Amino acid sequence: MRRLSSRPFLLEEQRQGGIVLRHAPANPKSRFSLVNAGAMALLLLIKAQSAHAFVPPARWILEQVVNRARQENLKSFRVVWNSQTATEEWLFQAPNSMRLNRTDANGNRSIVRVKGQAWLLRSSQPPKRITNRPDILLELFTCAREKPSRAAASCWLNRLRDRRINITKASLDRTPDGRIAWLIGGMPRETHRARLWIDKEQAIPLRVTRIDNKRGKQKVFDSRYSAWRTHEPDGLLFPQVLRRHRDGNLIKRMTLQHVAKNPALSPRLFQPPSP
Repeated sequence: MRRLSSRPFLLEEQRQGGIVLRHAPANPKSRFSLVNAGAMALLLLIKAQSAHAFVPPARWILEQVVNRARQENLKSFRVVWNSQTATEEWLFQAPNSMRLNRTDANGNRSIVRVKGQAWLLRSSQPPKRITNRPDILLELFTCAREKPSRAAASCWLNRLRDRRINITKASLDRTPDGRIAWLIGGMPRETHRARLWIDKEQAIPLRVTRIDNKRGKQKVFDSRYSAWRTHEPDGLLFPQVLRRHRDGNLIKRMTLQHVAKNPALSPRLFQPPSP
């Protein structure tokens, strides 16, 4: 036998019957390091499996969102948002009437929605039927008015299906501002899918994405709701900041200026235009 080196981790050489065998010399410290590394890898694997095991079914998560919204007992609301370039007023009247008034450099315009149908109203143009969807918060509050609670949950699930969100898939993720959230519709890296983020502790929407594949080019629209707080004296839980992104770029940031829970709203505000 000819020893090439006595230092740890260098190869030794043995000649047995004309066959050359090379192996690492025994080293108690190296064995201890390998045991520690194996234990650490096993611990990380157990933690990863435990985190995955505690993600509840997506349907259960979404039902909690509806149940929390039902606790608001919301019959109507008025919300005013301000940005650097525009002002938006959201009006809601149960069971399913909505109105959005927007003022910006292009003038005034309104969108009236009644029973799933929507019209765009401009002062200088005739009314126009449109098909774009309302904000997801408005859809949530609309569904929360359904009775019984099972019907409200079914309404909410159907609205998410219409948005092409896979309501059978759930995982854990963090929002851009660091909040831990249930992710509905896919895994964190599946950015090509429409998805919804739900606050893990409060069961409130934090973020929703929509994928537009028109004209052969994919666009990602991203709405983010942050700084949720309860507004006194009515006690309505509502976000203070709404950000709209397109393909990762911020296109609008609105801050909440006014919110009123269950105000008296004139039925004329939600009257569809005459044929």
